[in-house]
Amino acid sequence: MVATKLSIYKGALRFAEDRTITALTDDVEQRYVLDEIWDSDFIDEVLEMGLWKFAFRSIVIDADSGYTDPLGAGWQRFTKP
Repeated sequence: MVATKLSIYKGALRFAEDRTITALTDDVEQRYVLDEIWDSDFIDEVLEMGLWKFAFRSIVIDADSGYTDPLGAGWQRFTKP
């Protein structure tokens, strides 16, 4: 299922226990507040923060024994923060 803007608005209003909307053209304060949030790039900021738990994929990659790292083993001294 692909989330639409209307379904996201409805979910947010349900979560806030507020009156829901039926269309993106409803002339109500809730829609105007959600439009302002949507237009302020809030959605992109939240997704970039990684606070979501969907759309993860795991894969297994086998090492290529014939590959030689052009940087040598020097990169191994660095640790992941």
